[in-house]
Amino acid sequence: MVNQIDENYSAFLELSPEPSIHARLNFANNLSQIPDEQLKSVAIRYAKLALKMAETINSIRWLSYSFGTLGKLSTQTEQKQAYFKKALGFAQSIRALDIAYQWQQQLGLIYQKQGKTELAIQNYNAAITNMTEVRDSLLSTNGDLQFSFQSEMEPTYRNYMQLLLTSPNPDLKRVIEINEGLQIARLENFLRCGKLDLVALNQLQNLKSAPTVIHIIDLGDTIEVIAQSTNGSLHHHSIESKLVRFQIDHLLESLQNEKFSEVSESSITTYSKEIFEKLIAPIKTYLPTSGTLVFTLDKSFQSIPMALLYDGKHYLIERYSIAVTLGSRIRQPRALHQNQMIALIAGLSKLSPSSTDPNAPKNMENLLPSKQEIENVEKQTKSSVALLDNKFTLKRFKEELTQNNFPIVHISTHGQFSSDPLKTVLVAYDKLINIRDFDSLIRGKTENSQDAIELGTSRK
Repeated sequence: MVNQIDENYSAFLELSPEPSIHARLNFANNLSQIPDEQLKSVAIRYAKLALKMAETINSIRWLSYSFGTLGKLSTQTEQKQAYFKKALGFAQSIRALDIAYQWQQQLGLIYQKQGKTELAIQNYNAAITNMTEVRDSLLSTNGDLQFSFQSEMEPTYRNYMQLLLTSPNPDLKRVIEINEGLQIARLENFLRCGKLDLVALNQLQNLKSAPTVIHIIDLGDTIEVIAQSTNGSLHHHSIESKLVRFQIDHLLESLQNEKFSEVSESSITTYSKEIFEKLIAPIKTYLPTSGTLVFTLDKSFQSIPMALLYDGKHYLIERYSIAVTLGSRIRQPRALHQNQMIALIAGLSKLSPSSTDPNAPKNMENLLPSKQEIENVEKQTKSSVALLDNKFTLKRFKEELTQNNFPIVHISTHGQFSSDPLKTVLVAYDKLINIRDFDSLIRGKTENSQDAIELGTSRK
């Protein structure tokens, strides 16, 4: 294979300098993914040839990329470190933040493994600052642009939090900041919505009292729980993830069972009680006896309704109002004025022709309360258009939404969430409204307006 590679080397010579450097570095990176020592040697040779060409044309960016690639290919820690330092120096000399953060996160990982905590923290801090600035710049120009977040950014957030939490006196406030940054970035990346306009909870007006915020962070080997009390004090509890992963998986399995109506209550309380005992009970002393608990949830915990956690006598919802947010930062609430109380209300109270669609939710039943719900919403608005049952067609819904300005849209119908966009649907009378169609309708009404639509749904 090595001989075949060398025979095709002339292909790189046909390219002009910068494309040739780019192609060689890409080739070196791809070769390094194959577990073969000979091919790794070839990859290093191509990276060094790219470095020489970068030196010849005096391209600072390509010098940085070349040294960084050599750092990733090297197997000796001291050599890796030296290469990454050189790569970072070149990137910083031209303020290339889009390159610098890559080498800062690599250096942070090296220093973390070496036990050089301060240097690791310094590099992780700089990497997150730079990658956030790069990402913000990209999102401000194109909200649909997907930054390669999961592979490039997320590991740095998690490594950094792990480093902070293993220190003798962990900086819990900084851990919360990093986790909130991670959750916000993940949501923006998933929604492709550009930058979210968020404010701190303590900046909101008319709050009777500050809520208690509970951060649950999944760092792989450990689950970290940080309680942020109403007085601002922070309290930390850590548990090995293997001690709670079984309960989480089985609770989710019970809740997501297609025959959920046949699942016994004990099947749920058995696991929710154990999760409560392992995650919430150790911080219970720092929680109020009543009021609001705000949860920031990570990974699989985002699928668990925290209201169902059970202490052996009571569900959490029996003692507290439960909210789930991105942490201590949320969207700024905007009150609707009386003249904005105009609604488009749609719903189904009985099964409809759309229920036969292959992508429709399974085992749907009549939703008799929908009729009363629509009437109740009508009474609370200044004026409204109500589409019940056979009036709630996809065509009529689109017409009303596109031709009129409704500050409020309320839908009471069956719905389904799925990893498949075509199966993530709301059920209209004649057809399904999949998430792509719904997104285009809502986005078309809001992207050129300062006023967002208040969307309310009641789904079964």
